[in-house]
Amino acid sequence: MFGNFKTGKLTVKDVKVVPNEHVEGQKIAEISYSVSFLVPSKLTSGPKGDLNKIKAEDLKKYLIQAVQDFKNANKTVTTDQNFSLYELKEGDKIYYWNGSPDEIVSNLTDFYFESFGANE
Repeated sequence: MFGNFKTGKLTVKDVKVVPNEHVEGQKIAEISYSVSFLVPSKLTSGPKGDLNKIKAEDLKKYLIQAVQDFKNANKTVTTDQNFSLYELKEGDKIYYWNGSPDEIVSNLTDFYFESFGANE
């Protein structure tokens, strides 16, 4: 599951540098990108019934099949997203930052896990 996530393909589609409306004289880099992941076209559903009464062998069968589903992932899903980087000047150098790279990771993991029905 995580192997398919880690090997996702990133494509930067567009980068625009625009004025920052909130800080005079500074710019914002607006990045549009696309990420594609391999996911199973059909994911085996988990054992049914009372979760407290599931037999170990049934859970083991399900987990083995779920691992195979991810190893044999045959469907590509793609998301288009945007990200902003804010200009930060220090001396004669200019850096761009967003304050938290967690935004990208959160958006991509949400998309990835929702793409194969993990939230059902």
